[in-house]
Amino acid sequence: MTLAKKLLDFHSPGNRFSYYPLTSKWEEVKKTAPSLPSPSTEGFGIYIHIPFCREICTYCGCNIKISNQKEEHLQYVKALSMEKKLRWDKINPPSDLLNITFGGGTPNFLNPKAKELLLEELGPLIGAQTSSGQMEVDPRYFTREDAQWAFALKINRFNFGVQDFNSEILSNVNRRQSLDHLHRAKEALLPQQIMGMDLLWGLPKQDERSMKNWYSHLKTLAPDWISFYPLAKVPWLESIQNAYGDFTLPDRERKYELYQWGVEIFESLGYRNQGMGHFVKKNGPLDQTLYRKVSGLFPQKTPYLMGLGVSAITEGPDFMAQNYKILDRYLFSLLKKNELPLFKFHKKSQKEKQMNQLVEDIFSHHTIPELLKQRVPEEWREPNSNDISNLGLHFKKNIMQIGEKTIFEA
Repeated sequence: MTLAKKLLDFHSPGNRFSYYPLTSKWEEVKKTAPSLPSPSTEGFGIYIHIPFCREICTYCGCNIKISNQKEEHLQYVKALSMEKKLRWDKINPPSDLLNITFGGGTPNFLNPKAKELLLEELGPLIGAQTSSGQMEVDPRYFTREDAQWAFALKINRFNFGVQDFNSEILSNVNRRQSLDHLHRAKEALLPQQIMGMDLLWGLPKQDERSMKNWYSHLKTLAPDWISFYPLAKVPWLESIQNAYGDFTLPDRERKYELYQWGVEIFESLGYRNQGMGHFVKKNGPLDQTLYRKVSGLFPQKTPYLMGLGVSAITEGPDFMAQNYKILDRYLFSLLKKNELPLFKFHKKSQKEKQMNQLVEDIFSHHTIPELLKQRVPEEWREPNSNDISNLGLHFKKNIMQIGEKTIFEA
């Protein structure tokens, strides 16, 4: 039986477990925003959401705003600065900043003056313990100046939003991107910086022929890691999607065939499957234990993630919180009311903490916890071992779902 057929047999929509539980389980903050616990002395990371984009890509369901207005960008950075101050002043005892991550939106689309102000705000936080950082990038607009700006914040990893290499497929979803864009973006990196790619499976017009052409492009561009995500159905974008192009999606069986073709290409080029759609170059800089948070993959464990910006999520060992998802409410809360823009808050139960550890064991350490051993198909684990098998790596989400059911049934 092919991998695609096996995946089809175990098709199971739902949580991808980049954070747990889902925000639908959290409580809305009705009145005064709660005081968020401070990071421990182990250190913390910062995630900063930059919502601005030049234009809409119709496959994307991220929290974005189409704007190239300098004043809007500057106003947003002013709000970020206020939020950072409100959060930073309450950190006691002091804690080391381990890493900074930028997501979006399009962080490299931020106005140059806004970038300059943001660097002035964040630069003093960088210390000896700040070892690395990551930034989502639209390769069409990435320059050497962007790379230098990021390097000043110790950002050394860049996620290029590639999605596909076929210009016709991309134009159909309102993304006009060429191979030249990708090569120029890679050439803009500094020697100390590395690059990975986000690719999608399930886009309209993708087929076996178009995906087999990925091989030569990936071989030439040689990303250090690949994040291979399924196209998510976003109902609120349906009218926009149909207005820009033909958004007829492949059926479920064809989608899993697309996934299988992609996996075969990655493995033939020497990428190691980490599960959950992540592949790293064997013997490359990220071929190690990786930890997964809502903001991406990290080569170090980050026990506390401080989320800054509209819709950003903060996560500590015992709690989770989310900022307002509507930009105007986020700005009003900070610039007019001088208070934290918290929208939702959740205190983790003991079972939810147990679930967090289970997700880490499965994703980062590739092991099946003992309590699941009898509930997971034998072919998903190595013989006489709790290690996840090569086949089982494709079913990590299913194993996590089994774990969720097991923990909350107990």
